Amino acid sequence: MRLINFKNYVDELPTLLANKNETVIVVSDEPCILHSGDPLGDISIPIYKTHYFGGTIVNFEGDVCIGNYQEKHNDFGNVFMSKLLEFLQHKGLSCELMGNDIIIDGQYKVASWMSCMISECLYTAIHISVGMDLDLIKKICTKPMVKTPKGLADYGISQNDLFDFIERTYNEDII
Repeated sequence: MRLINFKNYVDELPTLLANKNETVIVVSDEPCILHSGDPLGDISIPIYKTHYFGGTIVNFEGDVCIGNYQEKHNDFGNVFMSKLLEFLQHKGLSCELMGNDIIIDGQYKVASWMSCMISECLYTAIHISVGMDLDLIKKICTKPMVKTPKGLADYGISQNDLFDFIERTYNEDII
């Protein structure tokens, strides 16, 4: 597993999809958006455009994203999120898995995942919020929020804590 900055991630997507056998951790040292939809308007943070999948992912400094690219169907997203849930509960957080999201205290979304087939490659994306600027999220996401996003930093969990968790989990051959 290797670390990629969002500045390089979009350029590497075609290669990752073609290889169909890699997992990467994607981070940014500044807020940025990975976006494939309609124009977002005048936002003062970098927007990295991609046409490979729909939607918008807003990343803040400290957030951790994972991209898993496989030739065959797998349960990477479910397995990883279950392990992340156990990690957060072990840290004393009251959280649960609701669909594709991890929710803390019954209302705050701190992690989510999705998967889709792209050019015969199963792509799984996981986003874990560490930093958060709710006002910026509200400017970008115009649809009503069902779940309020929140960063794990508010609960004392850092990006380095997540790197340690990912390395232990990945090395255990669980994912």
